Amino acid sequence: MNKKFTSLLLLSSVILITTADKTRTKADTTDSSIEQQENIINEAQSAKDKSLSDISLLQSKIDGIRVEKNKTEQKISEIKKQAQNLNNKIEELSKNIEKRTDVLESQARSAQVNSNATNYVDTIVNSKSLSDIIQRLSAMATISSANKSMLSLQIKEQKDLNNKSDEVKRNYIEYDNLVKNQALQEKDLTSQEKQLKVASLNYQSTIETAQDKKENLLKQKSTAEKEAKIAQAEKEKVASAQKSAKEAYTSNSVTNTPSSSVEKSSSPKKENTITSSNTGTTVEQGTSTSSNNDSNNSTSGTGNPNYNPYAGGGCTDFVWQYFAAKGIYIANIVNGNGGYWGTNGVSQGVLRRTNLAPGVIASGFTDHFTGYGTSTTARTSPYGHVAVVTGVNPDGTFNVQEAGYGGTFPWGNVRTNISPENVVFLLPN
Repeated sequence: MNKKFTSLLLLSSVILITTADKTRTKADTTDSSIEQQENIINEAQSAKDKSLSDISLLQSKIDGIRVEKNKTEQKISEIKKQAQNLNNKIEELSKNIEKRTDVLESQARSAQVNSNATNYVDTIVNSKSLSDIIQRLSAMATISSANKSMLSLQIKEQKDLNNKSDEVKRNYIEYDNLVKNQALQEKDLTSQEKQLKVASLNYQSTIETAQDKKENLLKQKSTAEKEAKIAQAEKEKVASAQKSAKEAYTSNSVTNTPSSSVEKSSSPKKENTITSSNTGTTVEQGTSTSSNNDSNNSTSGTGNPNYNPYAGGGCTDFVWQYFAAKGIYIANIVNGNGGYWGTNGVSQGVLRRTNLAPGVIASGFTDHFTGYGTSTTARTSPYGHVAVVTGVNPDGTFNVQEAGYGGTFPWGNVRTNISPENVVFLLPN
């Protein structure tokens, strides 16, 4: 019972230490993830603030452009009215000038036909007196001068009106282009504003997503910390007992080694070896004396609860202690190295073959299964390996818990997805 208690304590301490370490690692990983989410939130918030600032600036520009546009539209409306009035005046003056021009041209043609000299002679001859002559000649001179002045004035006014009309048209074209440019600028700024709003919404979405992830991670962290505290408490609880258990385990391994009558016989004694004259094979563990037909340690059936023939921290020791914790003690097998359990263990009645299932023993020499050496070819390991099956996967592979000779695997090591090819599965008799 002492040995059973020691085995259970050792196994439980390994599990607790592994659980505590995994829990602490999980908490540390969660802290790192939370920090990453906080960085994402800060970066997105900064980008969002900048985009909002840019939106505000663009909105100010848009408002300014709209004010200028309204002013320009008012100017254009005024210019249109002015242009219309000027056009009406130009049309009226043009008609008047055209009529007067016709009269002046008619007078000019008449003067050319009749000549000025004849007109003047007729005027003098037909005059009644000298004063009448002077009055008629003065009237003719006045009419001629007035016609010329009127014509010059009309031509000048027409040019002025045409110039003003051209100026108004130029101003109208200029303002019309200005309005078009302002409309394009407003459209461009409005497009930028929409893009910035979309970007701001995206940043907000990023922030909310990151915050949700952060909250979930904080919950996970809280749970992990609670688990870590529980695991640490359990770890501390068994810490003091672990050392004593190991000492008791070492003491039991020494004091519980049986002294048989064979040791007192005249046959020579060999420490830590078992020799079978039938097989000629030397085994690493146990103590026995060889004979011509059998070995005194090749006892079949149930083993001794106070004697572990596989002590040494290797794979066979781990499997023995696993079943010893369940009250099942595997007897000594000759040759008892891990790879031979599937043959020697069965032939000696210690084990029986069974199907792959959780809780059975796996034994073999294959590269993917063996726990010893650095073999690269099947059966190059001289010892083979045994382990306890902990699970069977849907693809037919299986998982094990084990230990390895010489530190190949740590005590309680877990491996997964091992091929069952050329591996034998066993149970104690």
